[in-house]
Amino acid sequence: MIHPAILREEDEGPRLGAPAKRRKPNPELKRLVKEYIESAGLPSYESTPEVPWDEDRCRTIALEFEGLDWKDESRLVEEAYRALVQEIRAQYRFLEERYSIEPYGDDDSVPYGDSAEMMADVRENRHLWVYAGGEDHAFLSREENFMFRAVHDLFGHAAGGFGFGPWGEENAWVEHSKTLSALARAALTTETRAQNSWVNCGPHADLPAKERPYAEQKAALLPENRWLHPVVEKVYRGFPEFLYV
Repeated sequence: MIHPAILREEDEGPRLGAPAKRRKPNPELKRLVKEYIESAGLPSYESTPEVPWDEDRCRTIALEFEGLDWKDESRLVEEAYRALVQEIRAQYRFLEERYSIEPYGDDDSVPYGDSAEMMADVRENRHLWVYAGGEDHAFLSREENFMFRAVHDLFGHAAGGFGFGPWGEENAWVEHSKTLSALARAALTTETRAQNSWVNCGPHADLPAKERPYAEQKAALLPENRWLHPVVEKVYRGFPEFLYV
């Protein structure tokens, strides 16, 4: 899932107990998130408080990610990734009617200097460049991984104005989680929360953000308690069928 270097930013948000960082949400995208959720039959979209970054939890998740197999062939993992692919395809179809989404590859220059430039392009031009390279995935095709990156940048990052540092990634995972079923959310957590925790709190966390290696592409699931955050549980409290697999 992870993009190239621009997506490894320094911590741009608050840690536990620190004040919230100012950000620039995208009202149009937030409206579209609500529209998509309604069309998909998911619980009504609910704005939730920003989630502070918890370094201890980040380190724990990084260790859990290190312990995952490259590919877990259990039925639950296959079902989770199948659900993620189906729902990401639906989200991409919904968004490509409204935004111009273009690919760039390993031989191209990175089109954005940071997350702020990406979000400005989305907001001002209704346009998004998306990385189309990277490692092969055990369950997602190159096309599906491209779709996933595009949707996560729009629904997860740009809608709420969350950048690509540890705090922004945690909040982007929360926001994207609210647009998916429980099964798909399980796979989303590996592809976003787990990979980013490894980059930001794993064995190379002492390096500057842009010098850290990318997380290995894995197709497995973290423990169930990592698939949710209390603010997400609050959103789904009236819809228990969407909370757990």
